[in-house]
This record gives sequence, structure tokens and C-alpha cells, in this order.
Amino acid sequence: MSTQTKRLTYREYLKTPEIKARYDIVDGVMTMAPAPTVTHQRILLRLVRLLDQFVSEQQLSAPPRSVRLRTTARGSLARPG
Repeated sequence: MSTQTKRLTYREYLKTPEIKARYDIVDGVMTMAPAPTVTHQRILLRLVRLLDQFVSEQQLSAPPRSVRLRTTARGSLARPG
């Protein structure tokens, strides 16, 4: 028995209701993202602290950026470039 997953197009994604759970969309397939582990969270916190310290010491700033997606010929989402 074979199961096939319907790929989500960008238009279909825009029509989905807002949900609080984290989902990943890879090659048009939407799956629930796993919860981060405690080790992952500790590493993330350490990285944020180090980066914040570096940015403050160097008096750096960067404008906010958005990720833009484009629709492929098949209707899937892809990053430009």
C-alpha cells in the first residue's frame, strides 16, 4: 500500500488558519516541528549571550530582515536565489 502526501502550494499555505504550534514546510510538505531539547535551549541561550555581548562591544546594529519566498512552477515554496 502506497501513501502519497499532497504538497502544499504557497496559495494554500496563505489560506491555512494561524496556529500556535510550530510547523516546518519542506518541499511543500507541512510537518509539526519537534520541541527543542534542553541541550538545544542551553546552547541557544549561550550563543545569544555571546552574540549580544559582541554586538554591544562593537556597537553594531543591523536592520531587520524578512525571508521572502517565491512560488515555483510546480506551486511549491522556495527561497529566491
